[in-house]
Amino acid sequence: MKRSISLAILSLFILHASAQTAPKTYRVLFYNLENFYDLVDDSLVNDDDFTPAGKSKWTKERYETKKANMAKVVTAICDSVQPLFFGVSEIEKKEVLQDWIATTNLKDYNLEVIEYDSPDQRGIDVALMYNSKLFKLISSEAINVTFPFDTAYKTRDILYVKGIVDNREIHVLVTHASSRRTAAGESLPRRLYSAAMLRRKALEITKKDPKANIVIMGDFNDTPHDASVADSLAAKSTTAKLKPGQLYNAMSKLDNTPGNFTYNHQGQMDILDQFITSQAMVSKGCTVCLKDNSAHIFSRDWMLYKTDKYGLAPNRTYAGPKYIGGYSDHLPIYMDLQFK
Repeated sequence: MKRSISLAILSLFILHASAQTAPKTYRVLFYNLENFYDLVDDSLVNDDDFTPAGKSKWTKERYETKKANMAKVVTAICDSVQPLFFGVSEIEKKEVLQDWIATTNLKDYNLEVIEYDSPDQRGIDVALMYNSKLFKLISSEAINVTFPFDTAYKTRDILYVKGIVDNREIHVLVTHASSRRTAAGESLPRRLYSAAMLRRKALEITKKDPKANIVIMGDFNDTPHDASVADSLAAKSTTAKLKPGQLYNAMSKLDNTPGNFTYNHQGQMDILDQFITSQAMVSKGCTVCLKDNSAHIFSRDWMLYKTDKYGLAPNRTYAGPKYIGGYSDHLPIYMDLQFK
């Protein structure tokens, strides 16, 4: 009898110790929200098309549908693991995200918004929403992207945010690189330059702290193996022999597998949306660790449509001037971070 009681007590102790040492897991997301404008005609923003009188006929009904659709996607991604922070692109301003949070079930995630108005020609910005109960903000800044070879061209800033999670410092960079739809000779130098700016910021951080936890996320408008990401940003496709200060592209595994995409432009299916982390987050001694050294594309049948000509594509809000009423022209991505 005494032996049975002793074994029971030992089992309880082991279970308790195991629970105490189990890592905490939080989810990180990035989503290009495809022209997420409100209804207000803002004289400081190039939003004329996305007003009730504009050519896109952006009505209250369409705006409310957009908010509900996007919230459906986010809550589906976070059905089992709560979000830590959530990067977005193609949003008009901070108030749009605040309204989105306040009027949908996103309010359950305790989200606060960081956004700076940029000089982008379309009036769109990047932003970071963070769970204020988990992420303690230290500082943030907008890094202006100005091209020395084309100073007249205006684009969105890179957002840099520093915070504390479970007493661990995390650095977050959110980017939306120049589109590939213009002639290659015009657009590629811009993406190369923006990626080099990201690289310089990451080096600045790791010079001060070689074990810094850095997450770079965004719509790069290039794949993990294109020159801007693989060379200018120098994001490696494998963790093997990765050195302190180097970067790892968590989307590389997916890019090597046919059929994976976050964007489909006329049948060209690419992974343009990516997560990149510092070496410290995929090393054996990590305390903030990228789970399985992997990221994921979130895709469900209800988020997609299929055409005979171009195959599967994200069910978007607009196709040119035609209103579709879908979600976004990009698929979202997510990864899990474990705090040990």
